[in-house]
This record gives sequence, structure tokens and C-alpha cells, in this order.
Amino acid sequence: MARKNIEDIVVRNKKSVRQIPLSQDRKYYNSVKKEPVEEKIKSSPTQYTEVEEVSYTVYENNLPPKRTKYEYDLSETYRSFPAKYILWGIAGISVIVLVISIFSYFTSATVSVFPKKESITLDENLTFKLSPATGELGFSVLKIEKSMSKEIEASIDERIEQKASGKIIIYNNYSTATQRLAQNTRFTNPNGLVYRIQKSVEVPGQKKVSGKLLPGSIEADVYADMPGDSYNMKASETVSAFKIPGFTGSPKYNSVYANIKSDIIGGYSGLSKKISPEVKKVTENELQNSLKENILAEVSKDKLDNQILFNNTNYWEFSSSTISSSTPTTANISIHATYYGLIFNSQKIAKYLAQSKESNYNGGPVDLIWSPDTLKLVIDSNKLGSIKAYNATTITAKLTGQADIIWIIDPKVIAKEVVGLNKNSIESKLTPNSGISKIQAKISPFWKSVLPDNQSNIRVKIITN
Repeated sequence: MARKNIEDIVVRNKKSVRQIPLSQDRKYYNSVKKEPVEEKIKSSPTQYTEVEEVSYTVYENNLPPKRTKYEYDLSETYRSFPAKYILWGIAGISVIVLVISIFSYFTSATVSVFPKKESITLDENLTFKLSPATGELGFSVLKIEKSMSKEIEASIDERIEQKASGKIIIYNNYSTATQRLAQNTRFTNPNGLVYRIQKSVEVPGQKKVSGKLLPGSIEADVYADMPGDSYNMKASETVSAFKIPGFTGSPKYNSVYANIKSDIIGGYSGLSKKISPEVKKVTENELQNSLKENILAEVSKDKLDNQILFNNTNYWEFSSSTISSSTPTTANISIHATYYGLIFNSQKIAKYLAQSKESNYNGGPVDLIWSPDTLKLVIDSNKLGSIKAYNATTITAKLTGQADIIWIIDPKVIAKEVVGLNKNSIESKLTPNSGISKIQAKISPFWKSVLPDNQSNIRVKIITN
């Protein structure tokens, strides 16, 4: 049916739109209602197009009734709190539970251990042996050798007659028997220049290696027979062997021979500049001090934690030499240092002192905490006589000053013993007769009170300060 056009509507009582109440779809309970007045507006059949009937409800005072707290529709409450918020809440709680579960599964702990420590005053006469028996105190000797040189200006003219020197390797390919060469045995180089060995040597005989007969050999120092720079030789430039003139005409002439090992240098004859004694002395002192610093730094770096090196148990030997340099106005001063240090074991000294000074000592491992400023060891040189301390087999010394005996705690043992324990009970279980003064545990996550069952999840810190 075709829709009818609305041309005009006449409202008889001229009611305002503001008087139209809320829809009747809403339900009200226990409200006081006035009987509504219904007015039907019909279109005039003669002047207006017919429209559908419209109904209005008019309330008293033109106002809708008030609701009480019991009058709200429950469906409105559900609509005002969407379901998505409930889902978000459930998801949030699930995440929290998951996080707690994960942290609880990956439990870790840090255990701080404070070892027992006792301060002692010492004034002890002790005996140390190079090869101690059980229960005796021992010592060892550390030896280090280093050289250092410096080129300085030479200001004094001097006639120099200096022989070249170096090293050779003597071979015995004559027989399996040892070949002895006497002191001052001559060797000639390919140019016919003569060199001599200043000490007798015994050259080993031939030996079999993998079924092949190889010559025996020995190293020796060799010196030019005469001064002069013509005797200087470089190992890299020498190919032919040195021969022994004394074996000329014998089968040994080609079977017992020598090859140069290092440069033969230092040969000089003529005027040369000489270093003044004053400059030489100052330079030697500088080199000695530098060598001491370098050697002591090396000792400090390589020394083990349980080793003690007292300041007054260091011994030094120095040798000096002056070598002509490549220029006529300078010279090289070289210093060779040999260091001897007496090393003592701090743990063995601590145990020895604990047995004599600590009545409650249970025999466990201990160490000595000391400082060079507060603990001194003085060796009794009278009992050594002419023997140097580093050459002695037994030394007597006086140990004086202040030190601390501290018990040694093994972190791995502690980690094994605290597995699965309640953090409030570990101190009562571990401190008695264990060398522990105090022990504390921090567990992650914080709400856990029991240490992990896995030893690898327990970190043990030994706190000595």
C-alpha cells in the first residue's frame, strides 16, 4: 500500500512535547500512578490526510514517579558492567598466579657466611725447614734472574784491547765414546782466525735415534785468540764449521767440529771512549732499582694467596759489565740481578699458632690475616754463620706483632649442607664447631622461606671483613 503523506496534524489540547513521559517499556514497582488520560488525535476526513493513532500518557504534575532502591531492573545492572571487564579480571588473576608459580619454580638463594676470626699477639721463636716433616714448619726459596742495560755517553779516552767472545756447539761424530777437549783447545773459523775454549769440556759420543746414528754435542763459550774487531762474527752469516787444528791429519779432524750458536762480538783494538766512574756508579744504581721494582712486581703477581713473603727475607745479587756500543762516543752498562725470596705458608703457620694459642681449636683449616706493617719476621743470622739464608736447609726466626687467625670455609660444602633448609634454622644447624661465626640467607622470591633443593641455585659468599 502506498504510504500516505502527512500534511498537517492538529493537537487539540496543544500539549507540549516536554510533557511526553518516558517509554512504558520501563517497569516501575510500588509507584503511585494517576490514572492516565488518553487522547486520540484523529485526522479530519475532509481536510487532512489520515494518519495512525498516537497515544500519550500524562502523569500528575507532569513528572515521572521516583524509583526506590528496589525498583531497578537487574538487566540494567548487567548492561552497566560489560562482560569484557570480567574477562580482563580473570586474565589478570591468571597472569599473577602464573608469575608466582614461575618465580616459585626458579627459587634461588644467597648465603652469606662470616667465618670465625681471632686476633692474636705474637712473640714467637720459630724454626723453619726446607724439607719439613709432618707437624714442622717449612719454607721454600724463589729465584728470579733478570738483566737490564743502558747506553750512556762516554767522555774519557782510553786504549782498548778487547777480545771477541760468543758461544759455539761442539759435535762428536767420530765414535760413541766421549771426546774430552782440554782447556784452551783451539778452533779455527773459515777465515783461519783462532778461538779458544777457556774450560775443558767432554763432548758426548754418537747416539742412535730412530735407528739413525747422530753426533753427540755440547755447548761452550769461545773467546778470540787476539783482540780486534776482525774476530767479530755473526751467526746468521756463518755457514762453515770450526775445525780443531790439533786433529789435523787425524780422522777426528772432520768428525769433531763446532758450529757458531750466537754472535761472537766485543772484539776491539784502539782508542775508545770510557765512562767516568761517577756516571757509571749512578747508572748502575738506577738499573739496580729498576730491576728490583720489576722483579718484586712479578713476585707479587705470581705469589699464591696462602704464601707469605716478608720484606726482610728478600736477597739480591748484582753483577755489572760495560760493553762498547756501535758508536765510539757511547757505551752500554749492563746489570744482571739474581733475586732470592724466602716463601712461607700462611695456613701452616696459622694452624701451628692456633694449636698453641686457641684452647677451643678443633683442628679445622685456618689461615693468617696479616700486614707487613704489623707482623715482622727476623731471621737469626748468628745461627746461619757464613751461610746465606737462601742456601740454608734450616732457619730460626722470631715472629712478632699482630695478626688474625681466620677459619677457612669451603663454599661448596656450605651450599651442599643448606639445601632444602629453612632460612631461620641454618645458623643453629651449621655454626656449632664449624668455624662459622654467623650465617645469613636471602631467598628469591621473597615470600619463600625454604632454600632451593638444587645446590646450583645456591650462591655462597664468604665475608671476611
